[in-house]
Amino acid sequence: MIDLFVFAALLLAFALSSRRLERIWVGAPLAFTFAGFVVVELRGSTFGLQPSVVHHLAEAVLVVLLFHDASQVRLADLRAEAGIVGRLLLIGLPLTIGAGYVLGSLLFPALGAGLLLFLAAALAPTDAGLGAATVANPVVPLRVRSVLNVESGLNDGLATPIVVTGLAVAAGHATDAGGFVFEIVVGVVVGTAVGVSGGKWMMAADKHGWTTKDGCAIAMVVLPFLAYLGATLLDANGFIAAFVAGLAFASVAASLAHREDTGTVIESVGDGLGAAVWYVFGAVIGPVVADIAGWEPVLFAVLSLTALRMVPVAVSLLGSGLRPQTAVFIGWFGPRGIASLVFALLSFEELAGEGAPPEGGHRETLATIGLTVLLSVFAHGLSGTPLADRYGRWFARERPAVEASGSPETDYSRGGSAPG
Repeated sequence: MIDLFVFAALLLAFALSSRRLERIWVGAPLAFTFAGFVVVELRGSTFGLQPSVVHHLAEAVLVVLLFHDASQVRLADLRAEAGIVGRLLLIGLPLTIGAGYVLGSLLFPALGAGLLLFLAAALAPTDAGLGAATVANPVVPLRVRSVLNVESGLNDGLATPIVVTGLAVAAGHATDAGGFVFEIVVGVVVGTAVGVSGGKWMMAADKHGWTTKDGCAIAMVVLPFLAYLGATLLDANGFIAAFVAGLAFASVAASLAHREDTGTVIESVGDGLGAAVWYVFGAVIGPVVADIAGWEPVLFAVLSLTALRMVPVAVSLLGSGLRPQTAVFIGWFGPRGIASLVFALLSFEELAGEGAPPEGGHRETLATIGLTVLLSVFAHGLSGTPLADRYGRWFARERPAVEASGSPETDYSRGGSAPG
């Protein structure tokens, strides 16, 4: 109980001073990670949350995160940037996961296939929230910002089944191809049904004045959990259902999905849950990171933020017409954040004993994920504005045709006409 009281007090204090803290570069990730770590150190004992509680918190955050990210992807942006985004998700993301698996097997040979797959997939998704200084910077061309935003909105949903599979293998649970396909297919069906029907009902209620703006906002918070629980009741993948529900909802109720009042509520819920994740991360995984003894997690973290992301991105963008400067820029701005932490917290109930700290390979995996996220918070936070400004100056000077166009596969400098 004392842990919840301390978190509630800190959340209130942060909410009332967030603008002042932002002026000194202290956002929620740093503030709550540090707070969670300090609370544990002052108590002189492990954090008073059981693995099952941590697991349920992670589930709730992931459900909201997947739905929110998917629902905020504008279909017009997705259609316009399908070529580049498709390359990043269908070529770059698998290459990143594969490279992470290979590097992990070299640095951590004792982990086993399940934990290696879990580690590689958990650190593959990017976090647009930590890259806000780039995604929202007007000096960066709109196309590049749109690509980064759409990619981050979709890659966590695509990585989730791989993360869950890795955890199942690491925990020794039997997996078969038929069952895996069933979970995915039924999850997609349930998510589509909930997203489409929920979106249409909300549009009708809003059009005929049956509900209020607050009612619409509450419905948007409920929908992802409805999809998750519905799929879980059918022994399907609830996370896939929540992700697909977000995409389906945006396809039939775009005006509601992107309306400021409804979007603000679910974003606020997500921010509150996200603060809890950072706090638990600092308390539960922070001490694990602080106890790192070997160089292997450090090397993996550095390479995860550089070569394991930038090389696959560069390979995936070959032939797209984008300049090398743009490929490097997109490759670097792939911060790791809340999704990776949620995946790490999901592993507690599967791999840690009730009330026991993580041990062995699980502990090493959590330390590596935690260190990577911490390095990303600092590295991308400090480099976001300076590198975006530098790239913006290059763009203003060179005016590369493809980066400035509306179609990723068309070079307008070769006789085509740019859209008006």
